[in-house]
Amino acid sequence: MSNEVIHAIEACAGPVVIATITGLEGSAPRHLGTMMLFRSDGSTAGSVGGGIVELKAAAAAMNAFGQRRSFGIGVEMVGMEAAGSEAICGGEVELTIEYSADTGLYAAADRQLEKGSGIILVGEPVQPGQSREGGCLRAVLDPSANTLAGKMPEGDSGAAAAMTSAASAKGYASSASGLFFSFIQPADKLLILGGGHVGLAIARFAAELDFLVTVVDHRPEFAASERFPEKVRTRCGDYLDIVDQYSFGDSTYVVIATPSHQFDLECVRAILGKRYRYAGFVGSRRKTKMVLDTLVGEGFDRNEVISLRAPIGANIGAETPAEIAVSILAEIIAARRGSPALAAMDADRIRRRAEV
Repeated sequence: MSNEVIHAIEACAGPVVIATITGLEGSAPRHLGTMMLFRSDGSTAGSVGGGIVELKAAAAAMNAFGQRRSFGIGVEMVGMEAAGSEAICGGEVELTIEYSADTGLYAAADRQLEKGSGIILVGEPVQPGQSREGGCLRAVLDPSANTLAGKMPEGDSGAAAAMTSAASAKGYASSASGLFFSFIQPADKLLILGGGHVGLAIARFAAELDFLVTVVDHRPEFAASERFPEKVRTRCGDYLDIVDQYSFGDSTYVVIATPSHQFDLECVRAILGKRYRYAGFVGSRRKTKMVLDTLVGEGFDRNEVISLRAPIGANIGAETPAEIAVSILAEIIAARRGSPALAAMDADRIRRRAEV
């Protein structure tokens, strides 16, 4: 994900090369604005799609280091040579291979992302077959198009519309003069309330899906850090206190899987009214009805209560903790990617609730 690439750039001491997808035709494994970092020692962060795309990006990156210039390349993904770690079914990708000796703008972008706020990167792409001295990033904006660092190029009448398009679609847009505007969200955070067998399985898988995972449990043995992958943060203590201290936002996902109905109910009460992208709790249909009816009866906003994903997870007949974790993360991925499958999952959930 591009936010991780930006964080990796900020940690680099010397010049770097950043490959950004700035043009697409046909089918491709990555979207416009996707970034990949190349360090001078040959190590990388991120991916622009694997296969021939990354092979050519890597070759161009080494050339950029050697000449201290930025380049534009085009990669046609057809034939057997296109096969790589990602399935490719044809298309053409344009990449801007940016040589950056001064990563100050990326450092400013990283600081904003670390605060939990999205950013818009404004840059000048390099067309395939062309090159230029210096980098390509010109400015870092907040989602309201206020300049945080750098300077916006002047004289582009289409810049405002392109910025609005990039931010509203949470994606990528180009202006009439060719500037690109890439909207980047902060890293997705997953808060798991309950570190039992299901919480442990979710945390293990979610860490591999690039979520910043925090697991909370009131029992020290279930919040022990050695039970979880190194990237997972654990907290032991009162659920309500920790939820109150947690930083919620538009990139926050919440799974409630505590060891008791009462703790689940308390945790759901605590998150209602917070900002999050996805939230739900583990439980039977009978328990779900009891919790939802209780919350509505207590005066919580009915629409927010009903929108909770409960019973949580895709209805795939999961039974074991690992299977339940897969069903929950399938639903979370659908929410993360804006998949139309999420609406079908929600419709099925409403049907199951009615069967109680």
